[in-house]
Amino acid sequence: MRKRAMLILLAIALLTAVCMTGCKGKGAETSPTPLVTPPPTPQPANSVTPAPTPSPSSSASPSSSASSSSGASPSSSASPVTSDTAPPAELDSIKSNAEDITDDSAAGDWTAAQSKIDDIQSNFSKLKPTLVSTKVTDDTITSLGTAIDDLGSAVAMKNDSGTWAKANEILKVLPEIYDHYKVIVPTDVIRLDYLCREIILNIKDTVWSTAASNCSAVSDLFGGLKQKLNSNYAADVQSFQKNLDTLKSALDKQDSEDAAGQAKALLDSVKGMEKDFSSQNTP
Repeated sequence: MRKRAMLILLAIALLTAVCMTGCKGKGAETSPTPLVTPPPTPQPANSVTPAPTPSPSSSASPSSSASSSSGASPSSSASPVTSDTAPPAELDSIKSNAEDITDDSAAGDWTAAQSKIDDIQSNFSKLKPTLVSTKVTDDTITSLGTAIDDLGSAVAMKNDSGTWAKANEILKVLPEIYDHYKVIVPTDVIRLDYLCREIILNIKDTVWSTAASNCSAVSDLFGGLKQKLNSNYAADVQSFQKNLDTLKSALDKQDSEDAAGQAKALLDSVKGMEKDFSSQNTP
């Protein structure tokens, strides 16, 4: 009897243990681990969002300007505008009058000089709408207009040196306009004309370093131009080089009289080169 009671108590103990174990397991299953969303990664305080890359159309083209008084010379146009249109007659007239008016001022013929400046001003008024439609820059048109006005003032005051200087300012601007047209004579020939006249002014003012700088610019331009003339003009090319070398020597010696004479001889050579190109390139 006692043995039976012991067995019953043992069975009850076993059942109790099994029950408790089952309850613990079931409780673990119904208590899921809470899900936690990880916090966002903090951004550094000094982080900067990259700026968008600018489009090519927003980039500005550098521009450059040169003052003849500083000794800087006009550079050859790197990419002249290609056009099948010949230069307007008004533009050619402005060029020839700007070149010839200095002869009138040197001779003291102010009546003839005034006639030329009147013609220049009239042609410029007619030319401006054409320059705008040809897309010549506003700065270039304004520079030409200013140079023409200044030349008019110099002629009105019968100022020979001022007439030389202001007429040459016109010649300095003109190549930038001729670059927009189909030309027979390269526009660098006009740049040579300007530089030779500028050297004459430099010598008169005894600004030797500026004269030498302009002479070097002449040499650079000539180096390209002589390659464009065929062998029929070899003698003229050699003559130009000789005049250029002689001018360089006179400038090195700072001999005003000799240098002025050589500069005028070189200017005559430029006029000869213009005729050579016209002859070579005219159909």
